[in-house]
Amino acid sequence: MRLPDLLTAARRVDRAPDIGDAEWIDYANEVLLAAAKAVFLPDLEASATVVVPAGATHVALPDDYQRHLWRVCNGNGGRLTVKRTAAAMRTLRQAAPEAAGLVLCAAAIGQRLEVWPAPEEDETLLLYYFRRPHALELVSGTVTFSGTAKTLTATGGERLFTRFRSGDEFIVSGSNDNNNAFTVVLATETTCAVAETVADETAQVGILAGTVEGVPEELHRTLVVAGMLAKAYDTGEDATEGKPNTDRYAALLEGLQSTPPCGGRL
Repeated sequence: MRLPDLLTAARRVDRAPDIGDAEWIDYANEVLLAAAKAVFLPDLEASATVVVPAGATHVALPDDYQRHLWRVCNGNGGRLTVKRTAAAMRTLRQAAPEAAGLVLCAAAIGQRLEVWPAPEEDETLLLYYFRRPHALELVSGTVTFSGTAKTLTATGGERLFTRFRSGDEFIVSGSNDNNNAFTVVLATETTCAVAETVADETAQVGILAGTVEGVPEELHRTLVVAGMLAKAYDTGEDATEGKPNTDRYAALLEGLQSTPPCGGRL
């Protein structure tokens, strides 16, 4: 199922007129993020390089990092020790505060990669981890495409790119020269820089990021749609004692996550 199919399936069950596309899409993205945090989804395994400047004890993790740094290698292919806590890294620094040389240990702490010891020269590390799933989106509006800057800018006042982050992918339709797939480099609410070539024009276009990542096709309805409905009913049943529909769909989700068919549970 793609995003339009998810929206149709959810509306067949919950026909509440006060829930618009934007809210349903928020629910879908929240469910995907929750699934990726609860289960190791093989399709979301990723790798990226980072450069640790000489003398630095930390750098930012890749923009798409979500969880579980499971391997770090140096430029020679050697594997570093991966620590799991900030306390473990503090212990190393306290034991050898003046140590410097090639990086031997690393840890993902929040959105930072902490290293020990600090390298004497800039050092490139290859990280293996689980990334966040790409955002789902379905919007339309007037966009100005800049070939020189390789940007899309919403010029009609719409916030078309709010959900996107670096690495996300989307398809443009309705333009004369830019009906293509694009990869996000950097996005704000109204401007999106992309990796691909862009042709100069201004057009009313549709923007679709419709691919559900990580979750197997056979679970789209029972996991993603059920999660969307659980979130919708949780809001709609605030005045209902017991929240029967919320409980029903939430229980279905918990049962699926406790016996994941596509990865290991933490």
